[in-house]
Amino acid sequence: MQGTRSSNLLRHLHKGFLPAICSLPVPGYMFGKAIVCSDAAAEAARYGFTAVDRPEGFLVLAIASLGNEITELKSPPEDTASLEEKKVGVKGLGKKKTDESEHFVWKDDIKVPSGRIVASEHKDSPLEYNEYAVYDPKQVRICYLVGVKYEEKGAVMDTAE
Repeated sequence: MQGTRSSNLLRHLHKGFLPAICSLPVPGYMFGKAIVCSDAAAEAARYGFTAVDRPEGFLVLAIASLGNEITELKSPPEDTASLEEKKVGVKGLGKKKTDESEHFVWKDDIKVPSGRIVASEHKDSPLEYNEYAVYDPKQVRICYLVGVKYEEKGAVMDTAE
């Protein structure tokens, strides 16, 4: 699952997802220039949130094929260039994950991580949730688009302009 801002939606629908450096001030930088997805809607939603006064965004449900060679990372690598060059699939192990007993297999033997969020064994991870990175746009296929309206708890909109 990936979140996107409305301003990026048409580009994603027209060209698909393209590798990019994470623009959030979070450890998503650990993958380099990649297409990053999450198995947690809460994490994907962070990428789609626009502003308190414009709470509409989108969650994109996509199939991300990590391939046969998957690298699991518990912390940022020294050099992301080798990951980008090899085009390997990367799984960043987060502090929280979806309950694996609730995962299911969808058509064409696609494993779908879903279910409630539970604590993982990686309590010292820089990532809050598991994240998955791929480097080739051909490894991601957009399947569903869900429009959402975010409700930020405790947010105050400054109207003094």
